[in-house]
This record gives sequence, C-alpha cells and structure tokens, in this order.
Amino acid sequence: MYDDMKKAQMSLDQAKQIALDCFDLEVSQIKELNGYDDKNYYLLARRRNDTQEIGYVLKVINSEDSKNEKLFEAQSLLLEHLGKKGLPCPKPILTKNKKLQVKVKLNGVEHLVRILEYIDGILLNKVECTPKLLYQVGRITAELDEAMMDFHHEAYSNRKFPWMLELVPDIKKYLYALKDSVKEDLVTTIVKDFEGRVLSVSSNFKRGIIHGDINEQNIIVEKGDNNEYLLKGIIDFGDVNEACYLFELAIVMTYMILEAKDVEVGGYVIAGYESVWDVPIEEFRLLKICIEARLCQSLVLGAYCSLREPENSYILSTAAKGWETLNKVRSYPEDKLLERWRSIADQQKSSCKST
Repeated sequence: MYDDMKKAQMSLDQAKQIALDCFDLEVSQIKELNGYDDKNYYLLARRRNDTQEIGYVLKVINSEDSKNEKLFEAQSLLLEHLGKKGLPCPKPILTKNKKLQVKVKLNGVEHLVRILEYIDGILLNKVECTPKLLYQVGRITAELDEAMMDFHHEAYSNRKFPWMLELVPDIKKYLYALKDSVKEDLVTTIVKDFEGRVLSVSSNFKRGIIHGDINEQNIIVEKGDNNEYLLKGIIDFGDVNEACYLFELAIVMTYMILEAKDVEVGGYVIAGYESVWDVPIEEFRLLKICIEARLCQSLVLGAYCSLREPENSYILSTAAKGWETLNKVRSYPEDKLLERWRSIADQQKSSCKST
C-alpha cells in the first residue's frame, strides 16, 4: 500500500528556496506542519514586488502520489471551483509560469509542489465541540457536496485509494498490525457486517464527489462576537473521491464523535447536514455501521502505517481514543442510537428555525 511512498527529504531552507524560485514568494517565516503522507509548511511571505505579507501552505507531495499529476490538477481546479461559489476553502497559488503546480527534484527524487493560501484560525481539535459548531460542521459538509455536484474531472472518475470507505474490506490484509487477537476479531466482525449491509446495496444510493476526510484537523474555526467559536474554513482536499453521500456524512460524524468523546453528538451533525439535504431513511439506518467501519479503517491503517513510521504521532492521532470510541458506538443498541440521533437532530433543526 505505502511501500513505494516516500516523503520528501528536505530542509526548511530548501522549502524557502522552492517558494522563491518557483512561486516568486519571499519567505520571512516558515515552520513545518503536520502531514500524513506529505510534507507541509506554513509560510509567511510576500510576492517579490509586493509589501504585504500573508500566510501560505507549501505542500510537497510524496514521491508515489507525485506521479499522478492529473489528480493534483483536479484538486486545484476543484478549489478554484468552490472558491467561485463562496465556499471557505484554500485558494491555489499559481507558479511563476502560471501553472497550478511544479515538479522539483529533491535528493534525486521527483516531487510535486503546490502552494495554497493559508486560512488563519484555530483547528477544531483545540476548542470545545459545541452543538452550534457541530451543526455548522454538518451544514458545511452538505454545502460542499452540493457545490461539487457540477464539478467533473477525469482524475476522480475511477480513483481508488486505501482511505475510501468502500474499500474497508481491504483492511483485512493489515490486521496483523494490531497485534491483538481480540481487536482483530472485532474488526473482522464489523467489516463482514459492513459488506453485507452496506456495500451490497450502496449502488442504489445517491453518489457524487465528496471531500472524504472532514475531520477535527481539517476544520478551521475562529472566535465570534459572543466569544463562541464559529466555523471559518475547510482544508485538505487530498481524499476527494466519487462515493455515496452516505459515506461523507458517516465520515464527518465519526470524527466529530471522536473529538467530542460523545456518541450522541452525531445528532447535531445530522441536523446541520439536513438543513441542506435530507438523509433518506434507508441511508440513515446504516449510519451506525458505517461509523464503526470508518473507525476500524482508521485504526487498522494507522497501526499499519505506524509500523513504517513509528515516530509520526500524527498517524496515531485517532488510535489514542479510537478503540474506546469504537466500543462505545458498538455497545449502543442500533435502534436506540438512531432514535437518539433523530431526536437531537429534529430538536436542533427546530431550535435553529426559531432563532
């Protein structure tokens, strides 16, 4: 899976030089950011003939993914598309040659490089997940999916990669990374359930382009007038793919439940999502098993990747609380949990209408 994937080996000075040589950006400050597969850097910089400095993110793609230039072209074009529709997403910055990306060679290995405008703010994982904020997360998720309905690019037509929810059955190949027979048995049971209940009927569900990874580290918030945090932007469109909209909702609910450490908060996310789109009852009934499947996928792939990069704490960010959350979700009787989510969602929607 990741065997041919090499992160760029580079210094901060090399990153600054790439920004100058390829994007005409003079960097005054730089720091490395978290990254799962790629190298990411925050830059405070200005154009060579400009006086104003603003923030940027320099993204140096791993060697394997860098072979797929069309995919990253699609990502940049999608961000431009969403920007024109007023969605709060990063804006791509063109190279000196007016291109969306450039290839550079580092230590004899080629890497694609892109720069995006930086959305200033605070990551969701640094603040309290209030009902209002969770509602906003659900709403922006549906707004993004709706805005992407009229975007098309060949790179997304047949894209397959390990983090797609429809590929959950593939994690069975990596169960050995868990090193725990009880956990292996639990994952195996959930995967079988997911295959039988969800994948067997998913071709009947509405599909489109989805973000695929709206999590607590890809949501930017800011403090509003009443000292409460409000959603400001969505970042990291690296997992965009064509899939069931059910999977998009399940994924964002998974990460909000993880962050809040409360299974019931999924209801607030549903409320926000349904302020844009209704969730069909046959899909609503499958949310719990889809969330369990996503947790398994994250835990197994995280364990596998940590065998290769034991020093990368970002990879294991879900594992610390993931197993506890999976057991909590699993312990809820499905009908009771769905009933609770529906009750919370309806109450929240009613509250929002009255204010």
